[in-house]
Amino acid sequence: MKPLLLSLLTILSLLLAACTGDAGTTPSPTGRGPSEASPEPVEGPTVTASPTPVIFTPPPATPGGVLTAVVTTDIPHRDFHQTISETLATRGPGISYSRLLRLKDAPSDSQPSLLLECDVCQSWQMLDSKTYVFKLREGVRWQNLAPVRGRRLTAGDIAYSYNRQRTEGWPGAPLLQALDSAQATDDRTLKLTLKRADVDFLLALADGHSKIVAKEAVEASGGLKEGPVVGTGPWIWQSTTRGEGSEFKANPSYFEKDLPFLDRLSFRLITDPETRVAALLGGVVDVLELPSQASQDHKQQLSHLPSFFSKCAGQGAVLAMNASKPPFNDVSRRRALFDHLGVYQESFWKELGFFGVAAIPAIEPSWYPSVGHYQSPKDFGTPVPLTGDTMNVELTVADFGDESIDVARNFEGELRDAGFNPTLRILNPGQYSEQVWQRGDYQIFIGPVPPSSSPNGFLFSVLHSRGQWNILQHQDTELDRLIEAQSTLEYHSPQRAAAVREIHRHLLERAYLVSLPSRPIHWSHQPRVQGFHPNPANSEYFFWARTWVNS
Repeated sequence: MKPLLLSLLTILSLLLAACTGDAGTTPSPTGRGPSEASPEPVEGPTVTASPTPVIFTPPPATPGGVLTAVVTTDIPHRDFHQTISETLATRGPGISYSRLLRLKDAPSDSQPSLLLECDVCQSWQMLDSKTYVFKLREGVRWQNLAPVRGRRLTAGDIAYSYNRQRTEGWPGAPLLQALDSAQATDDRTLKLTLKRADVDFLLALADGHSKIVAKEAVEASGGLKEGPVVGTGPWIWQSTTRGEGSEFKANPSYFEKDLPFLDRLSFRLITDPETRVAALLGGVVDVLELPSQASQDHKQQLSHLPSFFSKCAGQGAVLAMNASKPPFNDVSRRRALFDHLGVYQESFWKELGFFGVAAIPAIEPSWYPSVGHYQSPKDFGTPVPLTGDTMNVELTVADFGDESIDVARNFEGELRDAGFNPTLRILNPGQYSEQVWQRGDYQIFIGPVPPSSSPNGFLFSVLHSRGQWNILQHQDTELDRLIEAQSTLEYHSPQRAAAVREIHRHLLERAYLVSLPSRPIHWSHQPRVQGFHPNPANSEYFFWARTWVNS
């Protein structure tokens, strides 16, 4: 592999995590939701959708026990429909609630994964490209707490919840922007009608912010900011104390047999990074999510403890060239830069060990091309040597702190060593969002792309020529065609996987952008913690219910 990107990638992989962790909030750059897709996905033939069976391995011994994990921020209040707090949604009162769908747990080698399974639903069917019908499980009841008092969950509760979530101006509303109506045709049947066809709409229903609430609970105090916390999930909320964290106990009437495996679950607030590590090493906490830098700094100290690495996609950084401005409006010039970087060499991909060309959210790893997919520049045409003025390049980087500036300075030096004459433009995050994402005012940029939690949300809004962002500033009708064609296929199918792999290949052939690696989320835990396979993509949290501890 050529050395040009080595130092950049080493530093940047420490800066960016692939999944959303306990980061407090995950703001969208415009307040619009991660499922935003413009232009609209193309309507195709009706496909048959069926739920992934709920299959898990029960603990070999009697379940029970207490597990303590860490949170790093307080919650603003208890109404998850009115905030984007990740702590509230995934490690606070929000885990007491169920959703219609959820993401499957997955071993590390099966991630990234956006595979779906039923939560309170029993099955679903697509009547046509805009109409879904869900059948609910039998025996799902609200927790036996005032004011709901253990009554049975109905399809009307879900319709009410979605309509509440869609309240104009609320941060959770964009997730359901494709929804036209939610109707309970009977107590166990829910009909959802979309404004437009979007096979990825199911991901919005599985998002950790699309929770189901009871109307009585909302009306009891005119909202949920102060509670009550009454859900249908596996955890009964006990308390949340500012500066301390949240406490839960197992729901004895939970509708899935034997779950949760734990008796109690505790999230302890520890804001200082060193104190968090000390608490894990001292046995005060059982599970700790480690930021990339902390994972490296404490590698030796934590080497005796088991680890799990969660892998996601769609939130990493890229190196991209503006296809509308000289010299990189010429594909041969873009290919020449890629050739300097070593992108066309198989060793480049083997050494980096990351997925794909672009930060496209993936349903499963098969969506990404294999290393052998990339052969040599001859596959894509011979690069034209860069000479003279074409060696003058402006590099735009977002200032996310000292480390990101170090990345920029390092890469600037590497470009110069390779014969380029780079000019560095450093922007604060707000300027970066406006100038790079919204205006396309750059020549080369290194940094994150607009976040998206679904394949269509990314492909149509970020990569399509008529997308809200079109970060490449291209007018590539073939890329548009490929994006539109995959949107007519079933959510999870070999045909769609192949179509997305072809999009990756096209992006590389046209030398538009290349993903920069981001380390997986590193979870370190005590040896007694078992069954811990977190897949935190899309604010997922059900994996806590399938975790247990050996006494």
